[in-house]
Amino acid sequence: MEVTGDKSKSNKQNEKYFSVNALNQNIVVKENEIMRVESSGNYVHLHTTEHFFPMRQTLTTLLKELSGNFIQIKRGVVVNLKYVLDLNNNEMVLINEDRYTVSEKYIDELNLAWKNYA
Repeated sequence: MEVTGDKSKSNKQNEKYFSVNALNQNIVVKENEIMRVESSGNYVHLHTTEHFFPMRQTLTTLLKELSGNFIQIKRGVVVNLKYVLDLNNNEMVLINEDRYTVSEKYIDELNLAWKNYA
C-alpha cells in the first residue's frame, strides 16, 4: 500500500490517498471516502459506500496512517466518524444502516471523539 498526499485545487487542503492493488489493478481511494476498515488476520478491508478493497496490511499499521476521523470501536473494526449516523450508548449506526456494538474498551475514547467531531 502506498499513501500519497495531493493538494486539491477546489478546497486547497491536503488529502490522503491510498493506492490499493485490487484484481491486479492499482486503484486510488481517497481517505475521506473510506467508511470503515475491518481486519482479518494480516489483511484489512477498506469499505467505501459502494465497494470494498482488500489490502495486505495489519489494522495497527493502517491506523497509524489514518487521520483523526478514524476511531477503533471494537477489535478488528475502525470507522470514519464522517459516516456515523447515530451513536447511542454503545450502539453505533453508520449511514448505510450497518450497526455495531462498541466494545467497552473503546467506548470512552469514541464518546470523546464523537463530541469533538460533531
